[in-house]
Amino acid sequence: MYHMTSDDNWEVNLDEIRTLVDDRTKAILLTTPRNPCGSNWSRSHVEAIIRLCEELHLAIIADEIYAGIVYAGQTFTSVASFSTEVPRFIIAGTAKAFMAPGWRLGWTIVVDERNYVANIVTGMKNLAIMSMGPNALLQHALPDLLRNTPESYFEKNNKEIEANAVYFAKSVRERCPGLSCGEPQGALYLMVKVDLSRFPHYATDVDFYQALEDEENVQVVPGTYMGSPGYFRACITRPAAIIEEVMERMAAFCTRHATPAA
Repeated sequence: MYHMTSDDNWEVNLDEIRTLVDDRTKAILLTTPRNPCGSNWSRSHVEAIIRLCEELHLAIIADEIYAGIVYAGQTFTSVASFSTEVPRFIIAGTAKAFMAPGWRLGWTIVVDERNYVANIVTGMKNLAIMSMGPNALLQHALPDLLRNTPESYFEKNNKEIEANAVYFAKSVRERCPGLSCGEPQGALYLMVKVDLSRFPHYATDVDFYQALEDEENVQVVPGTYMGSPGYFRACITRPAAIIEEVMERMAAFCTRHATPAA
């Protein structure tokens, strides 16, 4: 497992990757735009990852299910945007941009300019036929969904999600002592940093989360559960009125419990 922090916009530390790769390593797993971080990598960073994979002879498994959800001033860059011999398995689906998670309909796009992974693709097809059990009705509907869903549908959804994310981040910075987060860039989440030195009653982000839920009935996901202790993840897909109430409760909680900044 490699590590990322909000200090570097949740970018991959390429030098760390070099230290982690051994003769058993076959691929690197990426998510962009990022769940749980709410960040969107620049084109130059995506290219740097691809060049690293060329150097280390690694395939890429890229979860790009949030590809259509980036905010104003941001441009999404797919790993498929570059000419390279690196095999790329790109995962997408209807759950996020189409706002239809219950459909459980997704797909994998394989970009393999040198035909290195033909046998793996054959195995994937065999596995999908035998055990995946996708919804046949939605499979037949998917081509029309992809071709005919108007851009206005995605624009409306993205506008609402971005407004929630901007409001949430601004409220964290201005109204929640002891918490901080970066500028939201995409996806459906934000990672919030908890300065535990200002919350002496809570030793970990899990303790913070449990108290926040008990006192204010606000549920977040502790960063510890995702390999990022000292943070929590917030989902910003609820209606704006609920996001506003969440921030009222979170601000009240932090005001009660946070000690003054040093």
